[in-house]
Amino acid sequence: MKTIEKIWFVDERIYLKTNDGEVLNRPLEAFPRLKDANEMERNTYKIGKFGDDIRWELIDEDIHIESFL
Repeated sequence: MKTIEKIWFVDERIYLKTNDGEVLNRPLEAFPRLKDANEMERNTYKIGKFGDDIRWELIDEDIHIESFL
């Protein structure tokens, strides 16, 4: 099962690296709350205990790894 190891943002895109080294990305337009968030809000997240989702408590956003596959 793929899990999320790391996420980052570049040029209006969100990137994630999986446990097998694959790098996936999507435009922030796909996630309006993240698109509208400031840098601090974007960088305040937690990867879920199973490694397959990301939670941004400050902006009430959740994204599952399936959104990138």
